[in-house]
Amino acid sequence: MILLLFLLLISFSESFKMWEMAIRVDPKQESCFHHEWSRNRSVSFTYYVKHGGQGELDISFVLFDPNGALMINDLKQRGKNTIISTTLDGDYIFCFDNSHSSVNSKIVYFEFFDLNGDTGEAASYEFQPEDNVGLPDKFLEIVDKVDYSLAAVRISQRQSRMTETWDNYIIERKSSTINQFSAAQLVVMLFAGVVQVILIRSLFDERSRIHKIWRTK
Repeated sequence: MILLLFLLLISFSESFKMWEMAIRVDPKQESCFHHEWSRNRSVSFTYYVKHGGQGELDISFVLFDPNGALMINDLKQRGKNTIISTTLDGDYIFCFDNSHSSVNSKIVYFEFFDLNGDTGEAASYEFQPEDNVGLPDKFLEIVDKVDYSLAAVRISQRQSRMTETWDNYIIERKSSTINQFSAAQLVVMLFAGVVQVILIRSLFDERSRIHKIWRTK
């Protein structure tokens, strides 16, 4: 029984194999990928724009099923987390579209994992009929609840990280804008001060060219 519980815990830690990647999508370009899923799976898919040059942090995202039918069509989003429910076996195609931007490239981070557990390369323990002998149904229900709770925690952590990245970007961008505005304002104030000093001195300096203008008027 203890050995079976140990194998179950190993299965949990390995069943959620996650794919993650950061890509660059050039302006007026589209980057597409494909991944094979079986039917009746629940896949957590998260993406967000980490950097957008001098432009907006947005990207368009589309997902097609193996028959080419459109499943998701997100237009100009900064990021999103969604649960994909697969209905067919085969390759699903997803694309990140930056065609709406004519100048700025976008750095996009995305990740996804199967909430039902990976059926591909990730090693996991598969139960045989005889393994269930004497195993309480209540225990299996608890195992399932823990399974989905762990998945929900991962999704929540990804969303928090996405929000934190966006907030940091906004702070850095606003800080840069404020610094530039402050520097420009300082230059204008210094220039105005110099002009005022010259004008005041010209009132009392008869040899000043500006003083001659005052006298002419």
